[in-house]
Amino acid sequence: MRNQLRKLPLPARLVAILAVFGVAAALLTGCSTTRSKFVQNANNECAKYQQRLDAKSPPKSTRHGIDFALNYYTDLDLAVSALNTMALPSADASQIRDRWFKPAQRSLEAFRTNLETIRKASVDGDSGLVDEQLNLLLHVGSQGVDAQYLKSLGVSRCLPLFGTPT
Repeated sequence: MRNQLRKLPLPARLVAILAVFGVAAALLTGCSTTRSKFVQNANNECAKYQQRLDAKSPPKSTRHGIDFALNYYTDLDLAVSALNTMALPSADASQIRDRWFKPAQRSLEAFRTNLETIRKASVDGDSGLVDEQLNLLLHVGSQGVDAQYLKSLGVSRCLPLFGTPT
């Protein structure tokens, strides 16, 4: 690469070097965003996933409890993943991760064992246990999340997903 650059005339070399620096700068600045842009993007993502969750019909029978739980859990996990990949405002990034994203992810991870309980209860026809576990599922993603912080950020459309009291 260096030899190829040396063969270029000086103006072309300068353009190539500036292009490399330009790409590097674009990559580095692309990792953050403004707070208002983040809030707008987060609210849009949360609204999209809330709509998907609201469209899910509760199971018509105990045997379908596991299907509902897996679908609901998967969509909530996708919402957390989508938010985790967003550009964050650099001034708020660590707070957003510590007070929102990490607790939401831990809440999802902690619920994974409950999915096996729901599966077994669905197969066994234990409607009481399925109902109990599905009620817990409706609060997954919110345990440990600082709902007041979400309000202060202005991500009001994320509160139903992540700000629900346990």
